[in-house]
This record gives sequence, structure tokens and C-alpha cells, in this order.
Amino acid sequence: MAARDDRMLEQWLDDDCIADFEDFRTSVSQTSLGMQSDWIVVSKAEIVLFSLVINIASSLVPSIVASFKVWRDMRVDWFDDKCQRDNAELVWLLGDDIKLSRWSQLRNVCAHVQNTCRPTEETVPTDAVLLLYYY
Repeated sequence: MAARDDRMLEQWLDDDCIADFEDFRTSVSQTSLGMQSDWIVVSKAEIVLFSLVINIASSLVPSIVASFKVWRDMRVDWFDDKCQRDNAELVWLLGDDIKLSRWSQLRNVCAHVQNTCRPTEETVPTDAVLLLYYY
């Protein structure tokens, strides 16, 4: 039984590895189907962009809350709203080189970015505030 479990674990670890950028780029749409539907994936020759979009199915203006890029060398850069975040925040997930090497890391990066980056609340000024500006 233990040998069978070891083989299954070894198979899972092998399947979890991302061979290279081309493997990632061509397979990411199938793999991302298991991720939350708020992520939009754009795949280009040199980069794969993941964007977390809110207000898609509402009458409000859609907004990108967070995004991250996976470059050809599998390096990851991530952004909160309009600002680039410090990649050191991803060391615990991706290692010192901040490179994606496993499919399970992708799910964890998506979850971390989604939990870390919160939409900024933009408030519509009330009539009282507008009157203050007017006078």
C-alpha cells in the first residue's frame, strides 16, 4: 500500500511540474478552468497576463482589482490596482527567484493575490459635499 501511495504521489508531483513557458502558455486556459471565474487570462507570445476583474456582471464599470504577469522565463510580477507590488511578498510561494514552476503554485498565487488585493472603494460625492465644493 505504501509503495502505491508513493507512486501516486510521485505521479502527482510529475504532473504538477510546468515543463516550460510554451507548455504553460498553451495549457493555462485548460488549467485555469478550475480557478475562480473572476480571473481573465490573456496569453501572448512573451507573457501570460492574469487579471482579477470585478463588476463584470453588473451595471457598474468593470474594474481590474489585481493582476499578475508570467514572463517567458516564468518570472512573476504582480500588481494591486494600479501599483506594482513587491515581489518579495511572493517568495514564500515561489522561492527566491519568484518563478512559477508548478501548476499548484499558480492556484496559490491566484488565491494569495485575490485575498491580498482588495478593491478600492470609490465613493460618489453626496449633494452636501458637492454644495461645499460649489460655495
